[in-house]
Amino acid sequence: MVPLGSALERITATQRLVARGQSSRVVDIEGGFVALNDAVPASYDHNSAWLVEPTPDPGALVARLDEVMGGAGLRHRRMTVQSPQVGAVWVAGLGAGWERGDEVLMALAGEPDRPARGQAVELSWPDVRESYVASWRRSLPAAGPEVWRQLADRRDETARACLLRHFAVVVDGKVVARAELRLSGRTGQVEDVETVEAYRGRGYAREIVLAAAAAASDSGADLCWLVADARDWPRLLYVRLGFVEVGGATELTRAP
Repeated sequence: MVPLGSALERITATQRLVARGQSSRVVDIEGGFVALNDAVPASYDHNSAWLVEPTPDPGALVARLDEVMGGAGLRHRRMTVQSPQVGAVWVAGLGAGWERGDEVLMALAGEPDRPARGQAVELSWPDVRESYVASWRRSLPAAGPEVWRQLADRRDETARACLLRHFAVVVDGKVVARAELRLSGRTGQVEDVETVEAYRGRGYAREIVLAAAAAASDSGADLCWLVADARDWPRLLYVRLGFVEVGGATELTRAP
C-alpha cells in the first residue's frame, strides 16, 4: 500500500491524466487546462476545466472559459480546483450563478470495521448499463432520452483513458446497487457508487465498495481511492471501510 504522504499527489495526477485521456481535445489555460469531448456534450465530467491552484484573476478565468467552452457550443461551465484553499472571496469573483461543491479525496489505508458478506458480483457493462440510464432518468427527468444516453454511455469515452470494471448487488434479477472501478497503472479509483433508493439501508454500498477495492488490490494496485462530498453521509461510511482523507478539492459549476 502506498504511503499516505504521496497518495494525494498520485490521486490528483491520475485525475488530470484521466480527464485528458477521455477527451477529444485539450486546451491549455492559465493554471491548468480545459478537457473537451464533442461526443458527449451533456457530460460535465467530460467537458470541464482542471486547475492545480486558483488563478489570481477569477474574472479573467471565467472570460477564458466562456471563450473556450462557449466556443465549443457548451452552455455549462465546470471547473475543478485541485486545492482546498479556495476562499469565498475568490469564488465571488467568478460572478453570479456559480455553485460550489467541496470534495474530499480519500485513500484506502486500513481494514473495514467488518468484512464484506460477499453479496457483490462483477458484471459486464451491458449488464449494468440500464441501471445507469435509469438513474439519470430519475435524477434528470426533463432532460430526455438523448441526454440520458450520453450520460450513461460516456463511460465508453472514459474507457479510452483507463480500464473499467463494474461491481453490483443483484436482487431478483435487478441491479439495485453498483459501483465502477477505474484502473490506471497501479492506481484504482472507486467511482459512481449508487444504491436504488428502495434498497438503501441494507449494506449494499458497503458490499460494492469493498468488492471494488479488493479487485483493485488483486489487480496489483497499491493505491485505492475515491472522492466524497465533504458534506454528505457516504464520507462517514467510507471511513468505516478503511478510507482516510488525504486532501480536498473544490468543484465549481455554472449551469445553463
